[in-house]
Amino acid sequence: RQKRDDARNPSRAELFSITHTRKDGHPVNEESARVMGMLQEVSSSEENTSPKTMKDDLLSQVLGKDNPGRIRMLGLGPTPSSVYDPVPTRTQALQMVNQVKTSSETVISKMFEKIEEMKVEHEKMKESYENHLSNLHADIGTLKDLMQKNIENYQAHDGNASPSIHSSASSHEVQHHNVQRGSKKRGRNDDNVNVQGKMMVYLKSFKKSLVNVALATIESKDPLKKVGGCDLGCEYWEVAVNVALVYNEPLPRPYGQFKTIGDAIGATIAWPFTLGCYVHVDLDGI
Repeated sequence: RQKRDDARNPSRAELFSITHTRKDGHPVNEESARVMGMLQEVSSSEENTSPKTMKDDLLSQVLGKDNPGRIRMLGLGPTPSSVYDPVPTRTQALQMVNQVKTSSETVISKMFEKIEEMKVEHEKMKESYENHLSNLHADIGTLKDLMQKNIENYQAHDGNASPSIHSSASSHEVQHHNVQRGSKKRGRNDDNVNVQGKMMVYLKSFKKSLVNVALATIESKDPLKKVGGCDLGCEYWEVAVNVALVYNEPLPRPYGQFKTIGDAIGATIAWPFTLGCYVHVDLDGI
């Protein structure tokens, strides 16, 4: 451009000729010579026509359309879309900027809303956990009170004795205690009855037989007794759930609204006697 008298930018055809010509004035190779010859012919035939845009200039007519991603003779920076596409006006550019800004603000606003929703959900989960923990502590306290009443009941019968509460080693057999105190003998069922005189049992889990899921009292062992509309049969007891230890433990015979141990608190259900463990008082040594 600095060497031209009119200071006009050289065309791509001129740039091709300059960059493909040696210092001695000969083309660098036969292909370059052929292309420059074709450029000369097309230039001579269109000498009097109005100048074309870069997209349809002499080089494009001879070599064809530019490949996507680059434009011949302009290096690696410019692309067909950045050079050939119309340049937006200032108003259009401002509109594009505003659209991007609005879109970004919308995305950011939705992100903050999602964060707030997650915070609320976290608080709900925290509150639910604290309530569940509180209920668990309350159940443990109830169980302790129940066991303490049972101890006091025995103390009322035996003077100042201090029996200890524990679970039977067998899941369905009663350990026999024949303790003689003077001339008085205790019955074999005195060791595992509550204040109301009912047998107390731990209910064991189906999946984990060593895990206690509830504290209950035996209401009936009659095979013909109906619970939930069905006979107990020979393998089930009717028990009243007093304290739930594992709320989500499923019932073997769900009925009505009673699906889990937690649902059945205060109600009677059918439970396999093989998964019932007597709660009794060890009176050895009294």
